[in-house]
Amino acid sequence: MYGFDPVGMNVRNIIEQSQCRYLDDSPFLLKINQHHAPCAVEKVLNLQFRITRLDGQERILETSSAPLLIGDRLVGTVTVWHDITERKKAEEALRAKR
Repeated sequence: MYGFDPVGMNVRNIIEQSQCRYLDDSPFLLKINQHHAPCAVEKVLNLQFRITRLDGQERILETSSAPLLIGDRLVGTVTVWHDITERKKAEEALRAKR
């Protein structure tokens, strides 16, 4: 999906390496928790953004994430990213036919 192997990388490095930005081309902002680690501090549902792979190919991704808590303590984030590039192309093609 990224054009590189993200295993062992933190979210900040993945975002920087893949040049993440919102669909309006503004920079993708990463919220920082109180310990300066990239973690979701609130739920995010179906947020769409664009990446540029190392080979220059652009992809559109959708993410949902939520804080991972132990009691009241934030210990991490559960995040899912889906490549929705083909879906977005199909939606554009349908709009163009109208």
